[in-house]
Amino acid sequence: MPVHSYTLDVDTLIATTIAARAEFWQDNIFDEYPTQKKLTEMKETRDGGHRIECPLEYYATETGKALASDLETIVLAEPDPGTYAFYPWATVADGINLAKNKISDNNGKQKILDYVDFLLDNFERRIVALKSTFAWAATPAARDPNSIPSFISTVGTGTVGNIVSGTSTWWKNQFKSSGAFATVGMADIRKLYNDCSKGQNSLMPDWIVTDQSGFENFEAHMSARERLNLDSDGRKKQTVGYERLFYKRAEVVWDDDISSVSTTTDGRWYFLNTKFIKYVCEKGRWFDRGPLLQARDQLGKSMLIDSRYNMVTDGRRHLGVLSSVTYP
Repeated sequence: MPVHSYTLDVDTLIATTIAARAEFWQDNIFDEYPTQKKLTEMKETRDGGHRIECPLEYYATETGKALASDLETIVLAEPDPGTYAFYPWATVADGINLAKNKISDNNGKQKILDYVDFLLDNFERRIVALKSTFAWAATPAARDPNSIPSFISTVGTGTVGNIVSGTSTWWKNQFKSSGAFATVGMADIRKLYNDCSKGQNSLMPDWIVTDQSGFENFEAHMSARERLNLDSDGRKKQTVGYERLFYKRAEVVWDDDISSVSTTTDGRWYFLNTKFIKYVCEKGRWFDRGPLLQARDQLGKSMLIDSRYNMVTDGRRHLGVLSSVTYP
């Protein structure tokens, strides 16, 4: 008669459970990390390669004119000049480890299922927290993914996508040094919002991120008619209690991980347009799970889960930061 192997049953159960959870990982991130959640929802998928390339058309060549007569010539030029922003791939990985004794301690289908769920919950929180930390790093390491502060400078300059904005002024982000929020905060928000959009609806920021103090002061300075909330079903409604506010068309949220750059003497407000700043991930490499393997010298099995992606921008001049904000 066939030999029953509890270990093989556990392996099958683990593989099935992880496969089901992976569907959640593809497009859902915890609400505790609002920026990470937004970037994950808006991510793009591309084929692999040595790097991520973003084509840019940075200004238009003027060739048209009003004709004085039907015989007047029009001098046509080459197509509008363009260039590329280049970004390296970054790989972020973690995993789960199942000790053999832990499997024995949780013998039985329901107990081992609960234990596997515990391991996956723990993995999710670790990896999402790590990616959120990367997204707000003041100065990412060479191997780390890009970050919002490294893209959006408080003076507009810096090398982003292998393009030096000092000589390419069209590549500078918008920026403004502010002051006491109670005095100039709302006026500066209005100014920077318009600087990022340049009057075009499609270019207006749709995501404004600040810290807790900034969010609370923004709430306090809005009139009752301006307070707007987006509930979990995506419906807009006026209410006193809310998870996020709106400034014109942009959602205003606070993210605890922004504290890496936003301080009590230098409060930051980042104005993002998710058309121009996003995650790009390699096809099939977003939470890609490897096999469940046992090491030769350990009583346990492990599985590595990795993501190959990076943050990119192809429209840096439509992003901005308000800095040096102080609060009461």
